[in-house]
Amino acid sequence: MSESKSALTYSSGLIRSMNSDVEISLSVSATEFEKIVNETVEPFLAEFEQTCSRFIPDNPLAQLNNSPNESVEVPALLFEAVKVAADAFERSNGLFDPRVISTLKEIGYADSFETGSSPRGSLPSTHTEMESWRPQFEHVGSSYKINLSGAPIDLGGIGKGLAVDLLSASLRESAPSGFVNAGGDLQAWGHSPEGTAWRIGVENPFDSSEADPLAVLEISDTGLATSSVRKRRWKTQHGDDVHHLVNPKTGRPANSGLAAVTVVHKNTNVAETLTKTLFIEGESSILETCNGDQIAALWVTTQGEIGYSDSMKQHLIWMKP
Repeated sequence: MSESKSALTYSSGLIRSMNSDVEISLSVSATEFEKIVNETVEPFLAEFEQTCSRFIPDNPLAQLNNSPNESVEVPALLFEAVKVAADAFERSNGLFDPRVISTLKEIGYADSFETGSSPRGSLPSTHTEMESWRPQFEHVGSSYKINLSGAPIDLGGIGKGLAVDLLSASLRESAPSGFVNAGGDLQAWGHSPEGTAWRIGVENPFDSSEADPLAVLEISDTGLATSSVRKRRWKTQHGDDVHHLVNPKTGRPANSGLAAVTVVHKNTNVAETLTKTLFIEGESSILETCNGDQIAALWVTTQGEIGYSDSMKQHLIWMKP
């Protein structure tokens, strides 16, 4: 006889990786959970960060970025991550562009926020829109090569989303129900310890108090991501207020009338891409875009107003009045 929902045992833990607190909850015993964390979770997260983070000198991504016009042999994990980024570029018509790394560095986001240093930089005085991005991929046997076609990249949020997708896919083999949340990029499958779908609080971009979310969503067997300017924003050396969500068309942080966007999608990396492209498109068109493309999205304007698409209604169980 199959085990009932209420009979399942859940174990949880928190791991620091990819500049985020990674929360894991699995329907396994504490002993099994510790084994999974030690043998699967921690090694995978360490490998992903060491391979795909732009903040680690001389790692595979740094080596690829140092030779953007050459065909460079890379690990399979980086090969997959860059392919996912290239697909996102095409799908978004260039609104998602990992080549904004040059702008991020110029406006002061050259180092990880983990270092504790204050980002500085300055807004670019001019901007020349880059040509379409067409990286070249070569996979023969166990060899993986990439030519970035001229410019270095930052995998950033889409990399973290992919890491959540890959890790959760692996953990599903060990736990019939579970949850992986890496700083707001998450996957949830099965059911929560209460026997219901997983309930996710949507953070207020103007107040980080977890006890006072703006909305509560209910999801299962899908992913979710949020893009917000609450954490990664700073002032340049000239006093300009900037953030990390750069519009590749203007070369400047997006000024779109939005403060945060949350998207539900079966793939967390796709949800992550959609949050950024919708944020850049802005308040004026987000409802039409989401309803036209059947995107489950919820957003907060810079004036504190909450909006959501038709496809998000099935997940929305509570919203702050």
